[in-house]
Amino acid sequence: MSKPEFAKKVKQQVASLAQSGRVQGRIDEDQMRDLLKELQPEQKSFDIRRR
Repeated sequence: MSKPEFAKKVKQQVASLAQSGRVQGRIDEDQMRDLLKELQPEQKSFDIRRR
């Protein structure tokens, strides 16, 4: 991961999910994708139009 603060958030979220019992065993690829989508800040998109 290129952003250390984002990686830290992901680690904390995975640890809290495991401690609360919402995740048993390993996290599969689909679960990890869903988790990353939840944690990512909304990206702003810009449309540049040339005249």
